[in-house]
Amino acid sequence: MNTQELYSHLGKVVEPDILESLADLEMISQVTKKLGGYSVELLTYPANGGYFDPIADQMEQIAQEYGVPLEIKARAMTDAEIKKLESHLLDKTLIKDGENRVNRLMAPGSRTRVLGFSSGKGGVGKSSVTVGVASALARRGHSVGILDADVYGFSIPRMLGAVRPPSLIGKVMIPPVRFGIKTMSVGYFVADDTPVIWRGPMLHKALSSFFWMSFGGRSITSAWTYHRGRAT
Repeated sequence: MNTQELYSHLGKVVEPDILESLADLEMISQVTKKLGGYSVELLTYPANGGYFDPIADQMEQIAQEYGVPLEIKARAMTDAEIKKLESHLLDKTLIKDGENRVNRLMAPGSRTRVLGFSSGKGGVGKSSVTVGVASALARRGHSVGILDADVYGFSIPRMLGAVRPPSLIGKVMIPPVRFGIKTMSVGYFVADDTPVIWRGPMLHKALSSFFWMSFGGRSITSAWTYHRGRAT
């Protein structure tokens, strides 16, 4: 096996948050042959460092399947590399640039389906239904995300056991993934015992940022489940 063949195999490993292959994200800097095996340099962005071990484990498993000794080294992305990754993600998000917003989810030909769960009363099970539907869709192979719009009574992160906040790559927020479901919620930015007193423009800006700046990815079929809080 030569370096190009090994790169091709290792590049198929999927990045856990962005859910794209390392090859598509250009996160494998180089594969070099050395005495007794190969060495690979894996690029990480700031919030991705904690995922080095799971990614490295998958790469080592692939190398073992082919009987190739492999040394894996992690290197933080340079500013230029982060900018390139941001550009790649912007091409697949809901915005084209800072001023010219393009809603890709609603664009002609989009196969995205939006499901809204709302109620004028609290405590009726909106979050439970949202998580249940999202989980069922994810198990069927759909690309699924939850936008938790319940600003004053958020519970989606807790229900999914998602405690790590979204990653930020330039202007793009990368929603954390739990059980194959991407999630965005105020709960990632506010402590459980901290009241949210946003009103009017602040509330609108927060939800707009979640919608426009979050990376949802692109797939053949996808579904975003929207969770709306109780009416006020």
